[in-house]
Amino acid sequence: MKSVIIRVAGIAAVVMIVLQYNGVLKERSLAEASILEVYEAAVAAREETSADKPYKDGVYTAEAQGYGGTIEIEAVVENGWLQEITIVSAEKEDAAYLSMAEEIIPEIITNQSADVDTITGATFSSGGIRKAAEEALEKAEK
Repeated sequence: MKSVIIRVAGIAAVVMIVLQYNGVLKERSLAEASILEVYEAAVAAREETSADKPYKDGVYTAEAQGYGGTIEIEAVVENGWLQEITIVSAEKEDAAYLSMAEEIIPEIITNQSADVDTITGATFSSGGIRKAAEEALEKAEK
């Protein structure tokens, strides 16, 4: 009888853990959907204000010092808005820092400016990306 009670308690504990995990997944899904809605609204608002396009269309390159060396980026401007930033070269950068630092790229694109915070844990590498993006955007200004 004691072993049956222990097994039932174990099964109940597993069921509770699964239910809690499903709740966390649901909350996370809702948060991600909310972030996507905000992003889509920002894109739509940006397209509506086409008269205020801050940049000339084109592909602009720039480079700046990162943690381990020079980081070269390419910034693509379409329809007056920064659409994409690609790291062209970062040969001497530590792969782990560079991977973390790349998280700054969506922030720069979303803000349409390099005036964003660096990434904690990859301060110098993300600072290099930010500085290179700033220089590329200066070239693209109208």
